[in-house]
Amino acid sequence: MAIEWDKVTWYSKTLAIIFFLMTFAMAFYFGAEFEKVRSTIGNLPTPTPAAPVFTTPHEAILLPNQTVKVGALILTFNSVTGDSRCPLDVQCIQAGWVDVSITLNLSGKIETRTLSSADAPVEFGKYKISISAVSPESYSTKEIFAGDYRVTFKITE
Repeated sequence: MAIEWDKVTWYSKTLAIIFFLMTFAMAFYFGAEFEKVRSTIGNLPTPTPAAPVFTTPHEAILLPNQTVKVGALILTFNSVTGDSRCPLDVQCIQAGWVDVSITLNLSGKIETRTLSSADAPVEFGKYKISISAVSPESYSTKEIFAGDYRVTFKITE
């Protein structure tokens, strides 16, 4: 039996349908695998620098779980507990605010508090602590992961 390459048979039709369906099945599989990898990349912890960055003698930029010492006060930025800032690509009625969890330690007296960028400075002993800046900026189309936040704390006596 000689092979006729230009003749359509039920074998060739079946094989064409199988290849057609396999193309979509493979595309779906690789798309799902890509999403798994992409979602884990966004949740990777951000490497933290060895020391906080001081912009002035009384202002320090901290990453989550980073600690700074100013005088006798030790401040630890635990996490962002709320972010209601207006995204830059949206028009809002109010600017919004960021709430953060901090731990304060002054001569062995330790307290964990919530600090808001919209509120007056928190007093702890002779120190006043406030939030002066938060980055990255908020956009409606981009999610900010917990490790991406940088909060500038103002600490005065």
